[in-house]
Amino acid sequence: MANPKFGNEITALLVIAPYNDFISEGGKVWDRLKGVAEANKCVPHMTQVLDAARKANIRVFYALHRRYRPGDYESWKYIAPVLREQD
Repeated sequence: MANPKFGNEITALLVIAPYNDFISEGGKVWDRLKGVAEANKCVPHMTQVLDAARKANIRVFYALHRRYRPGDYESWKYIAPVLREQD
């Protein structure tokens, strides 16, 4: 299996816990993680991977690291800065 091929119908990108609190200005722990996130170019790299998946028509799933409770995200436009309307 030197060059395995998987069809889009059985392929997906799973993004786990891309919270604003961790990877965006104003997030609860952004001040503590900013140096590492920016040095590693976390958000730009996540955006590149998401753009590539979308271009290849690969499904994208987002898994939160905890159970959702009503009211948790009602005031948020996006859970993370890398999300877009089509996700």
